[in-house]
Amino acid sequence: MNEISFHKTHMVRERFAYNTYRLNECLMWSGWNNGEYGMMSVNGEDKKATHVAWFLSTGVWPTGFMLHRNICPSTLCVGINHLYEGSALDNQLDREAKRVARGLLYCKRGHLLIGNSVEISLRAETGRIKRRCKVCRRKR
Repeated sequence: MNEISFHKTHMVRERFAYNTYRLNECLMWSGWNNGEYGMMSVNGEDKKATHVAWFLSTGVWPTGFMLHRNICPSTLCVGINHLYEGSALDNQLDREAKRVARGLLYCKRGHLLIGNSVEISLRAETGRIKRRCKVCRRKR
């Protein structure tokens, strides 16, 4: 589904607006969700609400890239000013930064995971970032 008519776009915009509300700086999704992300049916296809927000703002569907939140951690925020297109690696780096921002600065044994005490690597097989405590590794 690359294009939809002006009339259908107007209907999508109305449905989108009906399912959102303002919460501080965020535009929150209150409609259907899949347990993690806001969802909306457009032309019979289930779309992430963030993708619908992107389409309504830019006129194009996000392609080839993931949408990321650069400000808020809520997966129900659909505020276009909180979204940007990026790669899977960008997504992992964002997740890691948010983990640090939430205070997950310690390993399971209580060592501080910042600076030279943490080893950060990218797993080739999964594309995920792995954090390892260097203090714990030295004690093995």
